[in-house]
Amino acid sequence: MAGQPAYIGLRHVMTMTEKVARAIALSQKLSDWKDFLDSARAAVLALSAPPVDMLDMALPDCAYWGYLPDHWSAMIAYVANE
Repeated sequence: MAGQPAYIGLRHVMTMTEKVARAIALSQKLSDWKDFLDSARAAVLALSAPPVDMLDMALPDCAYWGYLPDHWSAMIAYVANE
């Protein structure tokens, strides 16, 4: 559920968007990372299409990437909507 903390048992599990928000806050020397959730989501969505050089690195010497670009995009969409 977007914006809600994830829990496994009683332990808080940080979403990827929260990790990015915390990193942005830390880079600004601020402690309230929740103010950066929208920026974090935008940053994650900016990565929604894998660049060709990353695909080449993942599958070197392969002319066909198969479903990898689609899987990448699906994973990014999932993270952005956590």
